[in-house]
Amino acid sequence: SGKRPTDEGYTTSTLWVPTTLEEYKHVCNGTPPTPMMLAFWQTKSQHFDKVVLYKVGKFYEIFFFDAIICNRVCDLKWMNA
Repeated sequence: SGKRPTDEGYTTSTLWVPTTLEEYKHVCNGTPPTPMMLAFWQTKSQHFDKVVLYKVGKFYEIFFFDAIICNRVCDLKWMNA
């Protein structure tokens, strides 16, 4: 339902995802999002309970807490680690 933790009726099953350029700039310290980040958050809003991997060329990108989960659970290594 896209509610923030401070909104009435928020539960842990909701996730607020910025939908406008201004909202994205606000949460990204004024930096506009890349198309890939927009796609990531749109996907994550629909599948918050799953780890999202994006294929970029020959590699997969994993962002934010998904990267931490992959590091700890799957023993994937950080780049340059």
